[in-house]
Amino acid sequence: FLFKQNDPSLSLKICDEPLSSLRLHDSGCVVACGSELGTVTVLEISSGLCSLQRNEKNLVNAMFERETKREKILEARHREMQLKERARSEGQGMDAEEKLVE
Repeated sequence: FLFKQNDPSLSLKICDEPLSSLRLHDSGCVVACGSELGTVTVLEISSGLCSLQRNEKNLVNAMFERETKREKILEARHREMQLKERARSEGQGMDAEEKLVE
């Protein structure tokens, strides 16, 4: 799970028309897909993909915590850059006013 975050584990064409509905069974091992034309397909997911691996829950929680911290750092940097830009533009406005007064 943790090694393929950006790539699909499996790509499968279900039907020729776009899917409009997707339902998972409570166990997570059966998926029903439906299209607007009424085509319904039921898929059984392999046990390796629908059951937790050893220590997977802890690894996923750690990944979410890292990403949350990263997001907060990026937001703080963005706010800091906006404040600097605002201060710079206000400073330029002050310089223009001083030149007009002279």
